Amino acid sequence: MASLRGVFSGRDPSSIRSLLDPPIGLHMRLRHDSALAAAPVEVVAWRRPELVVRHTDYAAFVVDERLLTQVYPWRAASSRLTAMFVLSGCVRFPGLDVHAGRAALLIPHHQANATFDHARFLEVEWTTEGIASLEGPRALDAVDPANAAELAEWLDDPSGDPRRVFEAALALARSAGAPTPTIDVRALRDGPSDRDLRIARAIEGQLASLASSADTSYLAEIASLSPRQLQRVLADFGRRYGVHVDSWRDLRNRWRVQLAVVLLGLPGVAVADVAREVGYASPRALARALANAGFASPSELRARRGG
Repeated sequence: MASLRGVFSGRDPSSIRSLLDPPIGLHMRLRHDSALAAAPVEVVAWRRPELVVRHTDYAAFVVDERLLTQVYPWRAASSRLTAMFVLSGCVRFPGLDVHAGRAALLIPHHQANATFDHARFLEVEWTTEGIASLEGPRALDAVDPANAAELAEWLDDPSGDPRRVFEAALALARSAGAPTPTIDVRALRDGPSDRDLRIARAIEGQLASLASSADTSYLAEIASLSPRQLQRVLADFGRRYGVHVDSWRDLRNRWRVQLAVVLLGLPGVAVADVAREVGYASPRALARALANAGFASPSELRARRGG
């Protein structure tokens, strides 16, 4: 695609960020390496207040958001649009299946009705003035799969250049016919504060080790904040970077319970093994956590999935 020439080029000298320049985005990687599955659950993103680029890997799983959002409703702002590019597997919305190599335009809360069938996908999410009526996801033009795959590689590299990622993401969305905003990425100068970076690293580390019994005090210590300071700044951090969370306990519990629901959908996996992997002492403790969140019991969840 001629429109992407230069943007998708590792030889473009303008895409090489000087080591003296501070990053203009926040890189976050939420990852769970499962002993029960062939691949991890992983969400990697470069984030700014007005623009988020994500790479999500559910390749080893079937993730049914319709089940998860019964108790954890989507709270994404209505002033955001998302262009989704499926790299492998399939994302199924009511009335639209987005297969590998295809793309769709949606509002983030449309994903509340989606099923991710062994899917790996990119998302470019941006704020926009006056969203046009979009009752459901609609298909976009196909894009060059090589460009999408290259963007995923750049996105996964925390030491990479966020300017190149943001430019390439917007170019990819434009090439699919998405109504992207006019953002001069090269003119962007502001970026995450040291405190933002500490909070992000603390969240990543704690969500990667769900078997540990970390509490707010431990997270605050990692982030070099007092527990009271952490609680005060966490809501602002979430609003700024699109990480929807009421508190550290809320974020951790959501991650643990949602992972448990996904892992319970794997064939032949014991409930005790799922409980142990996401940090619960016994199947009974997991069942109690699911019930407290509003989910059905492990056996009922399995029956719904045919497991």
